[in-house]
Amino acid sequence: MIINLLLSIILLSVPSYTVKGEHVNPSPIQKEKKGYKAYAKVLKPSEILCLSKNIYFEARGEKKIGKTAVALVTVNRLKQSNKYTSICQVVYQKKYHKCQFSWACDNNKKVNDQYSFNICRNIAKNVLMNYNIIPDITNGATHFHKKNIRTKWSKSLKKTVIIGKHVFYKL
Repeated sequence: MIINLLLSIILLSVPSYTVKGEHVNPSPIQKEKKGYKAYAKVLKPSEILCLSKNIYFEARGEKKIGKTAVALVTVNRLKQSNKYTSICQVVYQKKYHKCQFSWACDNNKKVNDQYSFNICRNIAKNVLMNYNIIPDITNGATHFHKKNIRTKWSKSLKKTVIIGKHVFYKL
């Protein structure tokens, strides 16, 4: 609850402006997080959409902190990758002909709840624009799964935290 409050204060205390008709929060110039590559401060609508969909389909039933955690994992994967250069590449990444995010392989996935999607979209924008100043509540996680799922891959990773209905891991 305290983390959720701090996260809300940080996200709401940053001034905002409009870019291409989109209301977004600017990221102040910050020292980069250790070990992470710089991320362009200019957001592409396609990047916002990919991250919004990932949050929506992976965590729409979660509280704001759970949705933010999923967004952070997605961005953490990008930051720690030498292979991918965009959020969309991370979201639609395939390994051994399987999608890293299960919903991404389902071509019929559609947003049915616009209100929830707009919340996910706002979280996506805030995480992308403020990544360098948002506390990483996942402790550097690059993977997650629902608590009620048993996975083979998680045994080789280090568990970092449980947030809502998800367990988070890092390499």
